[in-house]
Amino acid sequence: MPLSITYLSLDIYDADSPEEHSNIAAQIPAVVKFIEQYRLREEDDNSTGEHKSSSSVKSSSALDIRSARSSSSSSTHRRGGVLVHCHSGASRAPSLIMGWLMSVKHWSLARSYEWLVEKRPIVRPNNGFMRQLIAFEQSLSADQHSTMDINAYPPPIVMA
Repeated sequence: MPLSITYLSLDIYDADSPEEHSNIAAQIPAVVKFIEQYRLREEDDNSTGEHKSSSSVKSSSALDIRSARSSSSSSTHRRGGVLVHCHSGASRAPSLIMGWLMSVKHWSLARSYEWLVEKRPIVRPNNGFMRQLIAFEQSLSADQHSTMDINAYPPPIVMA
């Protein structure tokens, strides 16, 4: 079955620094828009039985988000979804997924983090990303409160 794949490639360094390429929070709106565009399209396709193909654009990057869809017209054989990945799957991709969970599902940062760690135990965003996610959660909260304390956050896993 041929697939139609659309890529969203982002240059994000996995570094605890104030550099532009380490600003994960600035990428969250684009990630939310991309995921929701294909998540909602998947729901529409499933309800109408239609298949909509998408163009494929690829550039080299530290992180890719892909929407893959089968070209089968049968709804019983249709597969699709959004894949978010980075080099190790421990910091960049999970950080963006936590941003999506907070934005779309209205989950707290603590709940998002706990859910991801339950699904993928190696999840450990770097401290810079966690500080940005804490600030992002505060920006979503009316009382500017965060459910995570950077001082209580476990240290990142060092990949050998």
